[in-house]
Amino acid sequence: MNILVTGGLGLIGSNLVEKLRLENHNVITLDLKPEADYVLDISKDDLSQIKEDIDVIYHLAAQPFGRGSEEDPFKDLDFNTKGTLNVCYLAKLKNVSQVIYTSTMAVYGDNEYAWEDSNLDPLSNYAVSKLYGEFCIKKFAKEVGFKYTIFRVWNTYGPGQDISNPFKGVVSAFCTQAIKNNKINVTGSLERFRDIIYVDDVVNALKMSLTFENSDTFNLSTGIKTTIQELIDTIIKVLGKNKESYIIENVGGHIGDQQGCVGNNKKLMRKGWEVKYDLETGLNKFIEYIKNNEHNISK
Repeated sequence: MNILVTGGLGLIGSNLVEKLRLENHNVITLDLKPEADYVLDISKDDLSQIKEDIDVIYHLAAQPFGRGSEEDPFKDLDFNTKGTLNVCYLAKLKNVSQVIYTSTMAVYGDNEYAWEDSNLDPLSNYAVSKLYGEFCIKKFAKEVGFKYTIFRVWNTYGPGQDISNPFKGVVSAFCTQAIKNNKINVTGSLERFRDIIYVDDVVNALKMSLTFENSDTFNLSTGIKTTIQELIDTIIKVLGKNKESYIIENVGGHIGDQQGCVGNNKKLMRKGWEVKYDLETGLNKFIEYIKNNEHNISK
């Protein structure tokens, strides 16, 4: 199968591409990084430059964090909305059979336990832009006839994450700080909570969706509520250090940040998917990766 992965060199994309190639799929990567098969900006470049036939598109490319969307909302708008629109036109041009899209849990806003049919209440420009992507893909699916799978993905972490950017991922931010310093800066209350999922569990769901017969939307989450305090405590435990040796400082929140959201994953589990990595197991793997790439940690 010929598969295009936009954002193919990012955290989820790079891990997905590796697994798909092991299953002998012909995978074409699109990214802004020079190692990609096609180095293109989905918000403005002509995607018809991609010459290969394409059966399936995994659309993962995005400006990926809420804080960035508040600092530069127009960049977010360009990349996440115009970018997704361009990918949809590419899907039409290539007559693909399926588009698989990674949306975000941020579309729910604050929600203790969100189902797929829960109220949508995006709090950031990022969340609004990703929700647009969902509707855009559904519109083109009706018009063109391709099948779609939308995953609302929760807080993903793991090997392949950009640890040089302190704003890309709460897990990465705390892990890198805990490794390099004895001080951890927290934006907002330690009682805020997240649903934290290891990248391999995300990739397993994305791969499985190739076999789905019908278009649908799924939460991609663990269903487990983890407070920021619990996350920090677990990181420190995995590092083999004492909590007393760390200073935890609240440096203030930012616009668009959620108090918390946990995802009900029962719908996806009925498809045969399961969570294989608990938080401590995943953190052990991720911290080993960070230590092996410690030279990339931002100062």
